[in-house]
Amino acid sequence: MTIRTKALRDMAAALDVTIDTGLDDQYFSRNELVSKIAVLEADMAAKKKERDNLRQYAVDAGLAQWKLSKDGKDTPKAPDMVWWTTHRAASFEKQCAATEDPKHPDHKSFWKKPSKTFAMI
Repeated sequence: MTIRTKALRDMAAALDVTIDTGLDDQYFSRNELVSKIAVLEADMAAKKKERDNLRQYAVDAGLAQWKLSKDGKDTPKAPDMVWWTTHRAASFEKQCAATEDPKHPDHKSFWKKPSKTFAMI
């Protein structure tokens, strides 16, 4: 039985009905499904922590470095820069100037922080 709505899922939880996951004819009760998801999330968190530790070790050992895009400067992220600068150059410059202040309501949607990427040396 496939559970589709919240009300039906709640009823299934109360009755401990099995849920068809669609995964290779495997059927799990709600509790089994929740516990499997929790185990996978914990495993992913542990693996991410291990990856971060290994990355930091590589940086400390001089084998890798963190790079910031655009030399670490905020850059405009308006849609299709070619279109803006060709058709609406004055509007583009005006928006850049107006939204440069971090307190401006559109600042986050118009300016992009530099991206941090990991690169082996």
